[in-house]
Amino acid sequence: AGAGAPAGSASRPLRVHEPRGGGAGEREARQDAPRPERESEEAGPLLAGGPTPLSLEERLRQALRRDELSLVYRPVVAVATGRYVAFEAEVRWARAERELPPERVLPLAEATGLAVELDDWLLEHALTDLAAWRRGAATRTGAGEVAVAVNLSAASLDDPGMPRRMERALAAAGLGDGALELDVTEMVAMRDALRTSRAMDAVRSHGARMALDDFGTAYSSLLYLRTFPLDLLKIDPTFARDIVDQPVDQEIAASLVRLVHALGMQVEAVGVESGRQLAALGRHGCDRVQGRHLSPPLAAAECIALLRHGGRHPACADS
Repeated sequence: AGAGAPAGSASRPLRVHEPRGGGAGEREARQDAPRPERESEEAGPLLAGGPTPLSLEERLRQALRRDELSLVYRPVVAVATGRYVAFEAEVRWARAERELPPERVLPLAEATGLAVELDDWLLEHALTDLAAWRRGAATRTGAGEVAVAVNLSAASLDDPGMPRRMERALAAAGLGDGALELDVTEMVAMRDALRTSRAMDAVRSHGARMALDDFGTAYSSLLYLRTFPLDLLKIDPTFARDIVDQPVDQEIAASLVRLVHALGMQVEAVGVESGRQLAALGRHGCDRVQGRHLSPPLAAAECIALLRHGGRHPACADS
């Protein structure tokens, strides 16, 4: 990251945003999903009832070996230009959806020791899809700069071999620096700031961009924004939800965007559900957006179709 934070504010932990009411029903499927790093809280409810933990673990292990998982993608749009700049990958396990909804696959992998294997699978397949999109839409302006975003589990962040495997996956897909964005949630990052910073440095030195996801859901410290080597900050969906009607939240969002820009990072708002939210985020300088207002999750073939047909979202194209 870049320059320092305002005097007197950097080292004081603070609640950047307190979600008001609502709950899982108001948030996007991805944002509702429990994160892999929360396995200590989620593993019990996740594995209770239905198939036993062992059967679910073995089925997931077999699904990875047999390539039974699939990916969908959430488009990420640049507010200023309307261009699709990234696609965030989400895993689906169709054969197990009756017992295990999509948002529970990653917590199951974390709880059963399969998180690193699942992350490697996700990286390989997402990068393969991205390479195909870039080739298929090569004549379109900006298609060669589109990236894919992948959520990184706590186990993979702690794995010293992960950056090398990531580098090999990029090389195997014929992709270079900037093609991959790795998301680490705020909760994972704050477990051990020094270890997290070193891991992020290693990832960036092997060609990926680093993003801090779910920012604002924990007791955030501005010190971490200055300390972590980040390229992108993804703010929690409650920011987008409340920015339209809450003056205090508008001031918080504007101040946060200014601070993040001063540190040399971009800001992405997750969970945008209306044109009013999109317009307000644009006024306050937010760089990128994703959410239901822009697009539902898409199959890989639908992503390349977006890039081939102009590569811009109409809601932002005239911004």
